Amino acid sequence: MERNDPRYQAYVEILKEELIPAMGCTEPIALAYAAAKAREVLGVLPDSVQLQVSGSIIKNVKSVIVPNTGHLKGMEAAVAAGIIAGSAEKELEVISEVSEEKKSAIRDYLQTVPITIEHTEQGHVFDIVVTERCGQDYARVRIADYHTNICRIEKNGTVLYEVPLLDETVQEDARADRSLLNMQDIWDFAETADLRDVADLLERQIRYNNAIAEEGLLGDYGANIGRVLLTTYGNDVSNRAKAKAAAGSDARMNGCEQPVIINSGSGNQGITCSVPLIEYAKELHSGKEKLYRALIISNLVAIHEKTGIGTLSAYCGAVSAGAGAGAGIVYLCGDGYQAAIHTVVNALAIVSGIVCDGAKASCAAKIASSVDAALLGYNMYKCNQEFKGGDGIVMKDIETTIKGIGRLGKDGMRQTNEEIIRLMVGRELTNRFPPKDNVPGEVILEVEHLAGKYTRLKEASFQLRAGEILGIAGLDGSGRTEVLENLFGSMTKASGTIRLHGKEIKNRNPRESIKNGFALLTEERRATGIFGIRDILDNTVISNLKSYLMGGICLSDKKMRQDTDWA
Repeated sequence: MERNDPRYQAYVEILKEELIPAMGCTEPIALAYAAAKAREVLGVLPDSVQLQVSGSIIKNVKSVIVPNTGHLKGMEAAVAAGIIAGSAEKELEVISEVSEEKKSAIRDYLQTVPITIEHTEQGHVFDIVVTERCGQDYARVRIADYHTNICRIEKNGTVLYEVPLLDETVQEDARADRSLLNMQDIWDFAETADLRDVADLLERQIRYNNAIAEEGLLGDYGANIGRVLLTTYGNDVSNRAKAKAAAGSDARMNGCEQPVIINSGSGNQGITCSVPLIEYAKELHSGKEKLYRALIISNLVAIHEKTGIGTLSAYCGAVSAGAGAGAGIVYLCGDGYQAAIHTVVNALAIVSGIVCDGAKASCAAKIASSVDAALLGYNMYKCNQEFKGGDGIVMKDIETTIKGIGRLGKDGMRQTNEEIIRLMVGRELTNRFPPKDNVPGEVILEVEHLAGKYTRLKEASFQLRAGEILGIAGLDGSGRTEVLENLFGSMTKASGTIRLHGKEIKNRNPRESIKNGFALLTEERRATGIFGIRDILDNTVISNLKSYLMGGICLSDKKMRQDTDWA
């Protein structure tokens, strides 16, 4: 392929766009990036944060450790890290440098600042909106479609930056044209490319991803799949290729604070595309040039497969990356294009049933299985065996098969993705914090300067309006229990005014409070909520004994039993 060929230039640009560094799992890092950018725009530390995220973000962030946070997990941790310690200009390395002091500050921030999460679907599988507020000011940042694609920045109602997501032409113009990718041209490009155009990218991928794989074998990360494979199956090159790739994921999914070079927006896919090839190149003494060309094949084949599937899907990205690695290993072993395409088709036929259930420790085992399928697919070819068109999802040729996999991953598994998310979160994926649609009405209850005679409660004042639920929160000893007990009359008030519907009431004791329509569910129900020496019947009726009196002095046992049969 000539250097002035538009395909050549596109392939170089695709590699530059895709093979970028990231610290930690890319979905929580994208959250941290958005949060850091919003903090930068807001200009001060926010006192409240709202997240609106698509279901696939929830899935991919739920179980993974956020690096440089002291092993914190989840969306709240990622956002807090971005706000406290993030450098937005570093994009997916946004929290690559976090001091111990900042780690402590992240934990404090999580304890003191409300971070609410709302599930939202706005037509984009990858969608993050972070809104940060301080007083009356707010800043909002949206990332959609891929991890660094900030498409809207807003502050106090003014849109500072916006890219129209629905305009496909704008998106295509902004990135190299991935529709130019095909297996034959990828192979030709790899064989003829001027390595000066891509050597720095590939050398960085080798250095970063091999380093985290080595760390994964040395440290104690997740389920230690890499070490399990080496201990169980030995040290031959095919097993090392699986084990070291798995070890890189072991480390990355479980808090290792080393960067990786990603592929298709995923560190695990970047590791899978590269580490098995590095091991084979060592074994075969291939030399740097041959390894570089093999990495071009592996990376571009994985990107080609993933283009149809999309950034996030229920289709496990390790499968497409493993197939790409298989094609690269074919090149290192000296076989040609036909061997590569048969390896890819065979691998996809074997493991396309693996689903993505979020980023977590088991990703390492899925990577090992995907690399194993690629090696089996290659060995099938060497033994003159193959899966033929019409065998399940295998189509008539390599390009048709890849297109079919794209449809399967993007469209066919959409409902599967939603069901996986429901299983992971244990509920229907509706809004955890739905927007308020009620308008509070008139003041129902008003308390002014309430103080307790025998407690430290002083000067408690609040209003409760129609349509509201009022929460009173605080640590032990803060006085929240005393507020309610003084209000109910079970503790003696020193001072204060209580108004119900504008009329002052006293609530001098529980009997008077009940008459005024109040009830109290006590904090310690066994100690103060029941009479332990009495049975259920007595405890049920005791707050309304007057209604069971006969002749003013005797209780009607028959009436009490009739009213409490349900108990």
